[in-house]
Amino acid sequence: LATSILTLQKSNEPTGGTGSGTGTGATSQDLTVDLEISEDKVSPGDVVTFDLDIENTAEYDAEEVEVTLTVKGIDENGEDVEVEAETFDLNDEGSDDNVEVLSLALRVPFTAEEGEYDVIVDVEWKNEDTNEKFINQVVEENAIEVERQDHDVRVTEIILSETAVDAGNNVQVGITIFNVGLQDEDVKIRVKSTELGVDLTSGQFELDEDEETTQHMSFTVPKNTKNGEYVIQATVMFGDSESKTEFATLKVGGQGKDGVSVIPLTTTISNEFGSIGLVLGIIIALVVIALVSKEFIPASWGVRTEIIRRR
Repeated sequence: LATSILTLQKSNEPTGGTGSGTGTGATSQDLTVDLEISEDKVSPGDVVTFDLDIENTAEYDAEEVEVTLTVKGIDENGEDVEVEAETFDLNDEGSDDNVEVLSLALRVPFTAEEGEYDVIVDVEWKNEDTNEKFINQVVEENAIEVERQDHDVRVTEIILSETAVDAGNNVQVGITIFNVGLQDEDVKIRVKSTELGVDLTSGQFELDEDEETTQHMSFTVPKNTKNGEYVIQATVMFGDSESKTEFATLKVGGQGKDGVSVIPLTTTISNEFGSIGLVLGIIIALVVIALVSKEFIPASWGVRTEIIRRR
């Protein structure tokens, strides 16, 4: 199974209608598409995996095959969300390598509204012999249903002041959480790294339904820490011993970038804090470079909360 590292993006195309292909090529079913979806009922923030078998049934080789998967209208303001696989080639039907197996993954937007959403797969390619372009579009109507749970708080972002530091230096961590559930929650945030001896917990505070908050914490990397990569674990605790955890990586020694915002794509869920939960989806992190202002850096070991209302 080939796992594609994807670019997650909003579509610029307007929502609505299943249609046929939107590309410049003629419609063709020479390349067939078999789609399987890991979960048909999901919550905001869940990771969904789409397994695709793309088979060339034609008597010609297919070049520059492009696969785009779109979830229609699932993002804010009814915008689409797309994932694109890397371009590949397929041999003709009578040859080896005429099938490409892909596993595409995306996270359901945290702001996704409850409802059912169509999934569309567009496959575009050209005939190696004639350079003629073709497109095949597969539409799965109401393929994904989004349901909000009564109690559900997610870590939506982890911000590191630096991705690489020297032993003995200070690191600031910003953790953003979003209450995607239907109930107001009393929450705590925990930042932990067993290897670095870090274990910080915020005080308990209330987070209303559909509300987002960011907390900032800082710690010092021990002076005797060896160079290497270390996992930073950010956990939000809420409800009846429920928790959700995301991860970021801090490099000790070497060069890094300041103010890196890590939007995690791997979710660990546990019913009891401290236990190792089930890892959902594929371990992917979409890294966005951002500048961090001086206001971001709190006093050593300090905690600051910012409330952002989305209503």
